[in-house]
Amino acid sequence: MKQLGLGKNSLEHHIEIETTEVCKFLSNFVNSGNSKIRLDDFFDLPCLNVIWSLVNTSRFDYDDQHLKKMIQLIDQFTMNNFVGPLVGIPYLKYIPPFSFIYSNIKNNMDTFKQYIKNLVTGQKQSFDEDNLRGYVDHYLSEVKKTSEPHYTDKQLIVTLIDFFTGGSGTMSKTLGFAFFYCLQNPDVMLRVQ
Repeated sequence: MKQLGLGKNSLEHHIEIETTEVCKFLSNFVNSGNSKIRLDDFFDLPCLNVIWSLVNTSRFDYDDQHLKKMIQLIDQFTMNNFVGPLVGIPYLKYIPPFSFIYSNIKNNMDTFKQYIKNLVTGQKQSFDEDNLRGYVDHYLSEVKKTSEPHYTDKQLIVTLIDFFTGGSGTMSKTLGFAFFYCLQNPDVMLRVQ
């Protein structure tokens, strides 16, 4: 993570780029006559893009349907109200109606996992030791240098899923709440500004 800029200015650079894109998007949104935007999910796209920039140094446009599908999948298996009980009491997944809920959550997770597997396969095919693009390439580079048994595709995929599920929703919901709070409290908004 340090090689990718965690704790350094290069990570801030990715955030600055995304912030600029958010401002452009909002400006175009308002100039096209729109006046309402949902803050509860607006920051999903920018936050996922910041994480994506760490994974392979690229970003998605906000109207990219593939990105929206990824966010829907992540939300369906991380924001479901029954995830907590199903994790805390595992046998619930065998009892209706929880078995149907579990099946739906698992299907969404499997779809997302397959997307991540495809990403890793694509990164492997275009891997260039002299041009490391992000976390996946750094991981693949490390695999070539070591004989450690824990550097597997399975571990890489699990780590990438953790990046996306643990980071994007947490950041986006926090930002959405912060903006909503500022809109409700103009004195706070002025201090933040």
